Amino acid sequence: MTTRIELDSVSFSYGERAVLRKVSASIPVGEFTCLLGPNGAGKTTVAQLIAGELAPSRGRVSLYRDDAPGETAEVRRNVAYLPQDLQDPPFVTVRELVSLGKFSPKRSLGWRVSEKDREAIEKHIARCLAESFADRPFSQLSGGEKQRVWLAFCLAQQREFLLLDESLHQMDYSMKELFFRMLSDLTRNGKGVILITHDLQMAMRHGSRMLVLRDGELVYDGTPDHEIYSLMEHAHRL
Repeated sequence: MTTRIELDSVSFSYGERAVLRKVSASIPVGEFTCLLGPNGAGKTTVAQLIAGELAPSRGRVSLYRDDAPGETAEVRRNVAYLPQDLQDPPFVTVRELVSLGKFSPKRSLGWRVSEKDREAIEKHIARCLAESFADRPFSQLSGGEKQRVWLAFCLAQQREFLLLDESLHQMDYSMKELFFRMLSDLTRNGKGVILITHDLQMAMRHGSRMLVLRDGELVYDGTPDHEIYSLMEHAHRL
């Protein structure tokens, strides 16, 4: 039994408008899970529920570790969440931004990066192939470079799960390929990766698990399969 996030009959509504309806899924560490679906299907809402930014109208989002009971509060503490369309932080270099992944509110007064943390920060920068521009202002980077730095920022938090609500429209094909390979490699080192993406081809090539949402309902949960193409095509025609 491994650490996993469980969505148990999760529903969510804004007033009378239902956004999610009884979504159930088990997401373990060690898998690259791609969350797919057309705009408005409920993907970002799922991410916000996992990250603890929203609470389910019904059902539970819990973290299970080995045979321990599921704990709702544990999910947020074990997920590094990267929302979509983040604003560029001003006046910081790449290294400074990644260092903020080590920030702890409990140590906010007089907070300093320790030598051990500094070594980890450099390791994450290198892992995300950002060494050559680590001293540059973040705002001057290309879209693909920024995504790699944000990934290093998430890794610096040392959480078991990475949850990325990604629009990859700023990346060309080769940069997308590199980014997906990085995420896939992380799962081989024990991370759980959950990526919201519209790039079905990349998801099918690199993802180990596919979750497809349509109209707030989970319509596919499994390994990459050609059935997903017809599901996505049908969803986009609606």
